Amino acid sequence: MRIVILGGTGSIGTLVTQRLVSDGHHVTGVVRNETSERRLKHLGAHPHRGDIRTASSWSRLLDRADAVVHLAATFDDRMAEADRSVAEAICAHTSQQDRRLRVLYTGGCWLYGETGDRVATERTPLRPIAPFAFMARHAAQLQAAANLSVATVHPALAYHKAPNHAQGAFHRFVKDAQTTNPIEVWGSVKTRWPLVEADDLAAAYVALVTRPDLTGAFNVAAQQGVPVQNILRHISESFDHDGSFLIRDAAYVLRNFGPMGQGPMLDQQMDAQKITAATGWQPKLRDFRDAFNLHQLA
Repeated sequence: MRIVILGGTGSIGTLVTQRLVSDGHHVTGVVRNETSERRLKHLGAHPHRGDIRTASSWSRLLDRADAVVHLAATFDDRMAEADRSVAEAICAHTSQQDRRLRVLYTGGCWLYGETGDRVATERTPLRPIAPFAFMARHAAQLQAAANLSVATVHPALAYHKAPNHAQGAFHRFVKDAQTTNPIEVWGSVKTRWPLVEADDLAAAYVALVTRPDLTGAFNVAAQQGVPVQNILRHISESFDHDGSFLIRDAAYVLRNFGPMGQGPMLDQQMDAQKITAATGWQPKLRDFRDAFNLHQLA
C-alpha cells in the first residue's frame, strides 16, 4: 500500500512507520524539519516537507495514496485548529476522487471521560475532557465523508519497554523514581489506567490500516484498568526507590498544568475485544510489569 503518515516520527508514529516499512508498504511521512527528515529516511520511509497546520503543503500526497494514518498533534493552544485543518483537507481532497481512501484517525481513552467501575467499549457514549473534545467532532466528520473508509483508534495510555520509559504514560513516575524525592501523583493512587505497550499499539494500527472493510471505533488496550498504586509500587521496586509518593489534588494540577492535566486523573477502564475479534490483534505484553527489565535500566 502507498501510505501517508502524519506524526510518523513521534513516539508511537516511529513504531508504526517501522512496522509499515518492514511489511513492505511505501510510506511517505510529512515532516517539518531536517532532523525529522533524517529520522524518517533512517526508518526507510520517504520524507515530505510540510506542516499539518497548512494543508496545501501536504494534501496533494493524497492523490496517489491508498491510506493516511493520522498520529500528529501539536499539543499547544491551537491543537484543535491544526487537527481541524487535517480533517477538512482529507474530506475536501477525497470528495473529488472516485476511489475510497483508507483513514486511521487517532482519538484516545480520554474521550470516554471517567468510567469508574464501568468498562468502556466502542458503544460507550463519548464524554471527552474539554481539551480533546475536538477529536470526537473530527472523527465524526471523517466518518460521514464520502469516499473514505475510516477507523478511529482509541489507544489506552501507552507505555514503553525498557530502556525507553522516559517516554509514554510512566515518564513522570520514572523521572521521580530515579531521585530520592517522593513520586508525584495527580489525583489519587486508586485511579485506574487502561494500558497498552507502545509497540503493541503500533501493531494495532498496522492491523487496521490494511483492512478498509473495518470502520468505526476500535479501542486498543492490553489491560482494562490498572490502579496507579500498582504502577507506583512496581516502578519504585524497579528503581530502588523507597515508594514514597506525594498526592497533588485536581485544583493544583489544573492550576499548574492546565486542562490537559485532567486526563491522568480520570478513573478509567476500557475493553479491546472488538479489534481482537476483527483482526486477531493480540498484545505481546499483557502486563505492564513485563516491560521493566532490571538489567536494562540505567
